[in-house]
Amino acid sequence: MRVLYRLVLFISVTVLMACQFSKTEPLPYLGPHRQVGDSTVYYRVDSFAFFNQDSQLVTAESLRGKVYVVDFFFISCPTICPVMTKHMKELYNLYKSDPRVVLLSFTLDPRHDTIPRLKRYAHKLGVSAPKWNFLYGKKEDIYATAPKFLISAAQEDDTDPLTIIHSGKFVLVDGEGHLRSYCDGTSKEEVYRLAEDIDRLLDEMTNEGHE
Repeated sequence: MRVLYRLVLFISVTVLMACQFSKTEPLPYLGPHRQVGDSTVYYRVDSFAFFNQDSQLVTAESLRGKVYVVDFFFISCPTICPVMTKHMKELYNLYKSDPRVVLLSFTLDPRHDTIPRLKRYAHKLGVSAPKWNFLYGKKEDIYATAPKFLISAAQEDDTDPLTIIHSGKFVLVDGEGHLRSYCDGTSKEEVYRLAEDIDRLLDEMTNEGHE
């Protein structure tokens, strides 16, 4: 019995240590990278500029030093967007009081999702900028921005906004514009895992003195 107890205790401590180690390891840098001498240059999102629901310009540069989560959606979406928005709202509530964390939702249907409509939508959700920015711009610019986050968006029929096909992923970006994590925005378990990744990035910022 004593041997069995020690074995159980050993396994429990080992699992606990493994979990703590996995959560303190730095997140990987995603996307292509290249070597310049002895240094590794990692992929980064270095340019975009769109207006949010308050008609304030949000750019890649204005987000430097922030941890931010990105998704692409549209208000009239009848399929995955309502679930994605519900999960983004959960992230909003988790990090509402932390100014280092920002959420970005790019509309893929700017013809219908005008700035006033996005404003009403945010109000209905009970959320606000600059914590959660619903971003608006020219359609071609928005569609060209999705690949910068290494995700895709495609519209099959310009006359029917319900045919917009897009990724359901959430993308986590660090304060330097590097892609650090993805998750399935329709999965609650995946979004909770992303929240753990957000905490790990915030710990990185604290340890590096970049609060």
